[in-house]
Order: sequence, then structure tokens, then C-alpha cells
Amino acid sequence: MFSRFKNLTRKKKVIVLTVLLMVMPISYFGFVGIHNYLKWNVLEEELNGMGGFYIKKHSNDFIPQLVLSLPIPAPLRTILLKPTDIRSGIFCENETLSNGYFKKIPPSDNFIQICLCDTGITDEVAPYLLKYPNLQELQLINCDINGLQFHYLSQLKKLKQIELGGTNVDDFAINEIAKLPVLKHLGLANTPITDECIPHLIKLKSLMTLIIEGTKITDEGVQELKSKMPKCHIFH
Repeated sequence: MFSRFKNLTRKKKVIVLTVLLMVMPISYFGFVGIHNYLKWNVLEEELNGMGGFYIKKHSNDFIPQLVLSLPIPAPLRTILLKPTDIRSGIFCENETLSNGYFKKIPPSDNFIQICLCDTGITDEVAPYLLKYPNLQELQLINCDINGLQFHYLSQLKKLKQIELGGTNVDDFAINEIAKLPVLKHLGLANTPITDECIPHLIKLKSLMTLIIEGTKITDEGVQELKSKMPKCHIFH
């Protein structure tokens, strides 16, 4: 084969090398795509067998920058690089789960939602959440959560919505939540928080909705929140 290549004209050599340069990265990304697809499918089959646990998916165009930089005609690029499924969140409700479930789920920049309401999840799940740096919505309603490991949660700077109703989250945990710069909704209904958390709550300058029904915050505390957070809708 090499001898044949050696006997080609200069022009033909350039054509062959150009084609190889185009095909190699496409083959590589195609292999990676297939590998990841199979990996996720096997994982999801395992998770589905655990009951009530699933990963939400949506379709999204994925065209590697390296391929974009090559002289590939647009029609050919469209054919070779098909849209791929992007996993956008983890959902499970009314099932008994352990924190170990998260050990099986690989890191993902695409996960923006996690809903684990009424499950057996505890505070020990907090370190695993760091695998999803673009997380925007977290729902842990009626979970065995007290906030002792929320120093992990405070590192997820893109969180916009948190639901913690019916948990044992206390005033100390609110201090960590107050470090989230773009949080817009915070649900704390039926939690044991008191007026002691008010100095922390008022640090949430982006907050638009605060639910504190069934808490130990007094009427005086509610009035203080309303006066210091005039743009926030407070349900008490």
C-alpha cells in the first residue's frame, strides 16, 4: 500500500492525505459517540431495574469543534454527525433510594434538574451533586435532609430553584444556601427554621419566591423579611 502511495502524483497524494485528515476525526468522534451511547443505555437499564428511577433526555445537535474546523461540506457534515441524545436530568419520586445510586451515574455538564422527592436520600448525597456543575433545579421534598453537608451545595453557583419542604433543614443550612448568587426560588415549607435564619435569607438578592409556610418563623420575622426583600414574593 505504501509503495502505491509513493508512486502517486503530488496532487493525488495531497487528495489522499486530505481525505484521511477528514475521516480520522470523524471516525474517532463516531466511535466515542457509539461508546457513550452504549454505556448510557446499559446504565439506564440497570437504573430502570431499581424502580422509579430514570434519566430525562432531550435531543441536541452535537458537532465537535475539531470537525467544524475541517473543510467538510455542510451537507456531508449533517449526514456524518447526527443529533445525539443529551441527558438533562435525574428524576425519581415516591421510591426508596439510597445515596449509592449516584455512584453509578457518571458526571455530566448537561444535567440541569434533579428531582428526588419522597425518596430515602439523605445529606450524604450532597458530594455527588458536584458531578453536575450546571445544575439549576434541585427538589428534595420530604427527604431525610438536615443540611449538614450543604457546604457542597453552595458550590453549585448556577442553582436557580431549590425545594426542601418537609425536610429537617435548619438555620445553619440556610447560611450555606445564602451563598448561591442566582437563586430565584426557595421552598422551605414545614421545616424547623426560625427567625435566626433571616440574616442569611436576606443575602439572597436574586430571590423572587420564598415559601416558609409551616416553619417557626414568627410574624415579626415575616414582616422583617418583607421589608428587607421587597422584590420577593413570600408565602407564609
